[in-house]
Amino acid sequence: MLLSFTVPSSARSLYVAALLALAPSSALAGGAEWVVDLSGGAGSHFTDIQSAIAFAQPNDRVLVRAGNYSGFVLDKPIFVRGSVGTIVTGLARVQNIPSGARCAVSRLQFRRLEVDDCDGGVVLESLASVPQTANVGSQVIVTDSDDVRIRACNFGVAFDYAACGEPGMSGVLLSNATLELVSSTVWGQNAQWDTVACGNPPGAVTGGAGLNAFLSTFSLAHSTVRGGNGSGNSNGSGGDGGVGADFANGSRARLAASTLTGGMGGLGESCGCGGFWGDGRNSPAVRAISMSLVRHSGVTATGGAGGSCCGPAPAFSTSSNSQIQLSSPARPTLQLVSANAAGAVTLRVSGPANSTARVWLGRTMITPAPNTDVVGLLTNRARIQNLGAVPAGGQVDAFFTLPSSVETGELVIAQADVLTATGELLYSNSVCFTRP
Repeated sequence: MLLSFTVPSSARSLYVAALLALAPSSALAGGAEWVVDLSGGAGSHFTDIQSAIAFAQPNDRVLVRAGNYSGFVLDKPIFVRGSVGTIVTGLARVQNIPSGARCAVSRLQFRRLEVDDCDGGVVLESLASVPQTANVGSQVIVTDSDDVRIRACNFGVAFDYAACGEPGMSGVLLSNATLELVSSTVWGQNAQWDTVACGNPPGAVTGGAGLNAFLSTFSLAHSTVRGGNGSGNSNGSGGDGGVGADFANGSRARLAASTLTGGMGGLGESCGCGGFWGDGRNSPAVRAISMSLVRHSGVTATGGAGGSCCGPAPAFSTSSNSQIQLSSPARPTLQLVSANAAGAVTLRVSGPANSTARVWLGRTMITPAPNTDVVGLLTNRARIQNLGAVPAGGQVDAFFTLPSSVETGELVIAQADVLTATGELLYSNSVCFTRP
């Protein structure tokens, strides 16, 4: 039975009964499992993602087979999981997830993704952007949302022409939201003047920031963020590079164990810094403005340093009563090393040597406090493992086996903490993943 239409509410119970009869009985304990197949292959229930979302109930799982699908709106607490070769060609949007609920989108490729007005938890896992054929704006936009967690994703603007007279687009745009980015790569748009659409003479175009955050709370671990390069111009001035991570309007950020790089300024007609004919300026890796606060530990930050006559940019830049501070002691971090279909999970805790570490698994997302750089408890402790002292190398691994009650595509959340030799308890980032 394949559905790609809206089911009338008066007939819904009949369709639910029919489709539940087709779902595997093992899937029903933790929510039903619905299969989307563009070609309507064996064992599938729907031919497009939106129809499956419209039909699914809270905690159901929507498994999407390979194919090119139109965009969708996810507005209920379900789990959407793709396969190798699952591509969403339209806008993918997550919105209106209520407080206390959670949803996840994993293993998809997409052109643009938006998260808006979500009071509940949103997990984005193993997603990747595909090259755009036109300038569609920032790759990922997160607005007015309380708890968005991204892991193992690859986001960036892979279309070089910026809108006429506008700067390059950022890889991730964050506004009035709380976001955690773990084990991911984000980059801004490399800028180029479009002489066909915008005419001559070419203008200077600033590269896009890897991340732009406004009035937001941000946490980064084991990730790479880089700004885009400014446009070159042999008949005028070059464009400035994009900032790696730019924090403004009272944003709070905590950066750990990551690499951040500023964009390079484009070359102008003559060797000068700025002005009508000069080179574009290189940009810092991290910038805090307008009363923002950034704390960092274990970070490699490099300002843009291309061939521009402006010279290399600093790694960090502040203004307008903002601060960038080195955290001491270093913040502990957590990584997912591996997880397989049999339920075997390996996690790695990094923290100060001789501190005492533990790690746990949970199923509930605990929303972090807004407007703070302090990391707190982010998931419940359903299964906990004491790891003892962190060795001199600063890393220790934990091994878990997921119970069979955790079905394929269901969400698991891990977190760790360490107790330092001076008695300070420090929480790591969370690691969100769906069971393979």
